[in-house]
Amino acid sequence: MRIQIAFRITLRKSSKPMPVKRIFTQEETDIIVSEYNNQVSIKALSRNFDISESAIKNLLLEQGVITRAPLSDKTFGREGEIADLYKSGDTILSIAAKFGCNRRYISGALLRVGLSKRTHSEQQRKYYVDESFFDEINTEAKAYFLGLLYADGYNSNRFFAIGLQLRDRHILEAFKEVLQYEGPLHCSPSNQNVCTLVVSSKKMCARLSEIGCVRKKSLVLTFPTAVPKILVHHFLRGYFDGDGWVTIGKTTKQPTIGMLGSDSFINSTSTLIAESLSIKVTTRKHCVSEGILRCYICGSINCRLLGDYLYTSASLFLARKRAIIDLVRPKGKLCGERNPHSKLTKDTVIDIRGKYAKSFSRAELARQYGVSLSTIDRVVNNKHWANN
Repeated sequence: MRIQIAFRITLRKSSKPMPVKRIFTQEETDIIVSEYNNQVSIKALSRNFDISESAIKNLLLEQGVITRAPLSDKTFGREGEIADLYKSGDTILSIAAKFGCNRRYISGALLRVGLSKRTHSEQQRKYYVDESFFDEINTEAKAYFLGLLYADGYNSNRFFAIGLQLRDRHILEAFKEVLQYEGPLHCSPSNQNVCTLVVSSKKMCARLSEIGCVRKKSLVLTFPTAVPKILVHHFLRGYFDGDGWVTIGKTTKQPTIGMLGSDSFINSTSTLIAESLSIKVTTRKHCVSEGILRCYICGSINCRLLGDYLYTSASLFLARKRAIIDLVRPKGKLCGERNPHSKLTKDTVIDIRGKYAKSFSRAELARQYGVSLSTIDRVVNNKHWANN
């Protein structure tokens, strides 16, 4: 016996048609705005135009009109108090709980005093930081710390971080101060000798990427165009403190200053130093890492000139590297005047160049000043001696 069961599906037509968004004419818009500004309520305008209150409110907001608080709004007249709470870090929800009202009233109060709501990223942030710090590179601190991040920083597009040896903690403390960052520095449990600063900010990460400090930067770094020429030496000092070194030979006592980085970055840096200081800069490929170059500045005079350049008007630097540079570059003395036993001083260098320009021979000048022909060559060709 076969049993058949039939199902009948009845489609019920909706008794209410779908609402259609009201399109206001320009004349209607002008009238609504004018009447609202003349103290006509949204409720009265809704009745007059036979449209919902929300449609009237949305129209006013689209026209840039800040709506008045309804009589039932407990925040009316207390906007300043609400703004202070919000600026101090309270959320809209927590403020609404304190005032015993809906959060939309708190949002309206903030809007009435011209205070925009925090973005989702800002709401999630635990510690304050000045997100506009790298918007324009116009101070020593911004140029220096950009250089340090170029060398030792990490940009994840959500947060940026930099880790230094514990003995260099003072630089991270200075970075925290200029960033107005309220979070702590971290020491790795696995390596107590490393101190790290981590700042969460998508906005700052995006800005760092714009000015060249990109993610996975080791092989792709290029010299930044965002740093003005007057601040380039601060930027290079920051990079030198991260990926640079200075040594003094045990037997020769001759100093060497070096830096390493991507091919493009080091080639640009070498050219800038050579052209700005008229000194020789040697570049060599890294012996292990492909795409990495090293540049070297060798000799007392060359290193003194570079030291003078890097530390001009400097207030931010790694103390331990500055101490070694000062052995090559004694404080308060110009190049050519530092060694009291030197045969050539600033004035004698100028005299030699002047006499050579008047056709004195190299041999004659070497005999007169008691130096070698090669020294005379370096002086007259301006290869090592600065015009101090």
